[in-house]
Amino acid sequence: MSERKCPLCGGSVEENAKECQYCGASLLTEESGQEKTGGQEKTGEQGSQSDSFASADPKSPFSYLPPYYQEEFAKIDGSHGAYKGTWNWAAFFFTWIWGFTKGLWALSLIALFITLLLNRMGWDELNLALMLVWGVRGNYFYYQLVKHNRQIPDSI
Repeated sequence: MSERKCPLCGGSVEENAKECQYCGASLLTEESGQEKTGGQEKTGEQGSQSDSFASADPKSPFSYLPPYYQEEFAKIDGSHGAYKGTWNWAAFFFTWIWGFTKGLWALSLIALFITLLLNRMGWDELNLALMLVWGVRGNYFYYQLVKHNRQIPDSI
């Protein structure tokens, strides 16, 4: 049985499959029913908007993520944890809200509790310290979660 890679998540799917068994992405175009390969149709036309997250390296364990996180996580993974990620403005401004959207439930609940506690005590300026932690380490927190959930080994 021959297999090919899903252009969206990079998972191995059967050659004649109509959709990916891992991410559910359609492997056929909506109009013509022709197969897509690597983000483009066999006819040479541009792929759909859903192919915009397809990684240049379909073997990458982060190929299903947006390009920003693919690059960041590849750098973190390549440095074996020495590089902790770059500044993340969304994590800085939205702290625990950003964390909830990324699935960082425990950290987000702790940050929410600390924020409410600091506000209640009148120490609003200490919230800036919490925001700085999220801005500096947000990408690394998210990387650790993705790595743990996907059970990615330390050295790929």
